[in-house]
Amino acid sequence: MLRTLILAAPVVVAGDASFKALIVGDWGGASKSPYTTPEQLSTAAAMGKVGQTFAPSQVWGIGDNFYEDGISCSGDKSPNCVASAASHRFQDTFENVYTAPSLHVPWWFNAGNHDWHAVANTTAEIARNGVGRWNFPAF
Repeated sequence: MLRTLILAAPVVVAGDASFKALIVGDWGGASKSPYTTPEQLSTAAAMGKVGQTFAPSQVWGIGDNFYEDGISCSGDKSPNCVASAASHRFQDTFENVYTAPSLHVPWWFNAGNHDWHAVANTTAEIARNGVGRWNFPAF
């Protein structure tokens, strides 16, 4: 069973007490349509509520961004499968899920083992860098 980790904690960086981040891991939804899970949807709703109170300046995605095999077409035979920065998975698993206004801040990502599974790699995730809230500039 996939579990999502969410942490909310104020972090002081270089004396700036206004820096606050939400940290989420294992948030990558499902590998088949509709590409989300009930747990992911409830976590996104909880993050939105925490964000209303906590007012994060950013969110950190600490890996396993796309289950089961990252941004790939492995096991997905649908005609709209795209293993690139244009993949529908960014919309289906990320943009359409983490919709609360408090979560419309920069998100910073790194890869987990599921982002590397099978034939997947992080090329699509890095290529998406700077689109909307998505920030994954390099390894």
